[in-house]
Formats: sequence, C-alpha cells, structure tokens
Amino acid sequence: MPGVRGDNAKLYVKEAYKSFFEKHKQLKPMYSQIFKVVKATEGDGDRETQHINVGKPTEREVENDGINFRSPVQGWTFQVAYKEYTDGLALSKRQVQNSVKVKKLLKTLASGWAIQSIRIKEEHGAIVFNEGGNTSGNAVFNGSFTDNADATGNLLYDSKPMFNLTGNARRIFAQTAGQASYYNAVSGLSLTPGNFETLYDLVTVTNAVDERGDKVDMMADTLLTECGAQHRIARRIVETDGLPFSQNNDINPYRGIVEAMSWRYLDDSSAFYVGKKQHDDFQFHQRQTPEIRYFRDENTLGYNASFNEEFGVFIKNWRCWARGGGTFA
Repeated sequence: MPGVRGDNAKLYVKEAYKSFFEKHKQLKPMYSQIFKVVKATEGDGDRETQHINVGKPTEREVENDGINFRSPVQGWTFQVAYKEYTDGLALSKRQVQNSVKVKKLLKTLASGWAIQSIRIKEEHGAIVFNEGGNTSGNAVFNGSFTDNADATGNLLYDSKPMFNLTGNARRIFAQTAGQASYYNAVSGLSLTPGNFETLYDLVTVTNAVDERGDKVDMMADTLLTECGAQHRIARRIVETDGLPFSQNNDINPYRGIVEAMSWRYLDDSSAFYVGKKQHDDFQFHQRQTPEIRYFRDENTLGYNASFNEEFGVFIKNWRCWARGGGTFA
C-alpha cells in the first residue's frame, strides 16, 4: 500500500475506537456489577463532606411549647483520587507502509487494549475486597489528590480498614472513640449456612444504622465468593430447596434471599462477602473513558498509538459489605 500520511490519523483513530468498543461490549466485567459506576467529569479527584440529619422529631408534651430548632452537623469526609493508566505502541515506518492490512493490525491492537482496560479495572476493584482486611490499609483507598491530602491515608474515611474485626471496632459519628462497637468482618469463618446467616444479620440488622444510630434499610442482595468450590457452596446455600448440608428435610430459609455471585479476581484465602451490590455509597468513578491517539513520530518516521484512561473507587459507607474469613494483617 502507499505510505500512510499523517493527515490520515483521524481515520485510524476512528477504526481503532470502533474495534475497541466492539471488543469491550463482548467482555462481561464484574466490577461494574459490584460497584455503582459513576462518570466523573473534572479534576484528578473528588471530595465530599457528609451532612448528618438533625434526627427524629420529639413529642410536644406541653401545649404551645416552643419548637427546638437544630442545625445539621458535618460528618465524615470522603475522598477519591483518580488513577491514570497508560500504554503505547510504536510501529516502524516500514512495518506500516509495507503492510496491506493496517486496519486489521489496528483492530488487533485496539482489541487488546479493550481486554486490558477491563482487566485493570477488575484488578483495581477487587483490591477493595482482597486487601480490605489489611489494618494498615491500601493505596486504593487513599484519596489524596492535588491540594487535597487524605487525612486517613490508606484507610477509609474513619481511619479503619474496609473490613474491621471486633478488636478494632469502629464508631458511628454520634459515638465517641471510647464507644466504638461496630465491625463488619469475622475472622476464621468458612462458608456454611450458619456463617452466611451471621454475616447476613450483621449487614441487615446490626450495622443497618445511620451515623446517628437510627435504623436504616440495608438489605443485602449478594453472596460474593471466589470462583470454583466456594461458588458452588454458595449456590447450594441460597438456591436449593432443602436446608444445605443437613440430613433433615427442613426447608431452606436462605433460598433466594440473596444472589450467589463469583469473581475471578478475588483471591483472599476463601473469604466470602455478603452485601448490597451497586450501592449508592459504593462507587467506581470513571473519570476519563479510554482515549486512543494515533500520531507520527517525526524523529523515527514511525507511527505511534497511545492509550490512557482514569478511574478510582469512592467508598462512602463501610456498611455495604461484610466479610467472613480471609486475611487480616
């Protein structure tokens, strides 16, 4: 074919994007099923300060008694930093000009980027679960960005790990540090009907309160595990008619109470998780959708293609999930 001219770059970018999104649609990621995906629009991070409501109205016991006017108070501060991922390809002048299948070559390269784009987001989201019990936290939780240092570093907004044990209890905002009593993880559990029930009650009853301690609706809908044997056990627990692993002909009270889901990117020692998927406070921010550029390198006369995108996890509520078993470092 004749030499590829620099002014044809838009044509090749268009071809690359077409191939990228065709492949992207074929892939079925899990991170977007577990997190609520939000498209961010500006900045290299985001920051929100929680406002806690004034609480319940009180009974007026004396006729015409004055109303007690109150103001909402500021609660926790949540932050997310957007991570940028990049890649690039260099094609020599002869490699391009001597090829009669440049479009096919671009299609192959763009399809590869589509696969890797999903893969890095899967890995990023799974860190929240795999490293969630680390008492020193993980960089995925660090929301520091330009002029906005995250005061809690690699931990969540309340200076606790994503999954905390009773010995490292956390408090709701209305409590003082000495009153801390909340946890969302139990160590040493294997996946059994009874242990599933323990976590389910932890999410839907014990931890189902707001920052004032008032009851809220936190209905778990997912039992999340690694793929393989763990997922098969999970399905027996929530899909069979009879009580799993029992010799009696009792009905299964857990049937259909949640959906059993598995994730290839979970790898923490047979840990299992009960929670609410795509909760409003459990977000995956897509700051910048994948961008593909195609341009001429004037130094080598070759042709370059680049790829970049930005995203980050934004967690505003630890109550969304609870974990059984796993590693607590």
